Amino acid sequence: MLFLEHQILDMQNVVAVRVDISEDKINDELKRAAKQMDDNKMSRNGRAIISMCGDESWLLFPLIDVPAMIPDDWKFKDRFHLESAVRTRHEGEYSRLSKSIDELYGYVIKRGLNAITGHYCVMVRDWSHGVDLKNLIIDIYIGVSNNVL
Repeated sequence: MLFLEHQILDMQNVVAVRVDISEDKINDELKRAAKQMDDNKMSRNGRAIISMCGDESWLLFPLIDVPAMIPDDWKFKDRFHLESAVRTRHEGEYSRLSKSIDELYGYVIKRGLNAITGHYCVMVRDWSHGVDLKNLIIDIYIGVSNNVL
């Protein structure tokens, strides 16, 4: 597995919604989010991102424009910027994604880096009609500190 350091993940006009990303629900969550975005005339501009930190999971979507209206349970951010991240790519089944995430965290520890964020899973392929859980391509990012203490 290839690990890349000093990576940046930067997006403008980001909406986020809290979701259940378990294997049996992820496709339903993606389709529900796409429908809500279409219903609220939000034009997507990029790849869906799954943010996992602690017990919370969020779907993040960059938009072309600032939305006029967003659903009550969604959040809006002008900008999402992750700098100095470590990245790897997972290719394969959703059920094995956690193994790739663990390998990335292992790399961070082995290199003596200090993880300062949870991990962010960026879907490389179109997600708006659900995803093939047997054949995923996902870039995984973890933000790390540049501080040497």
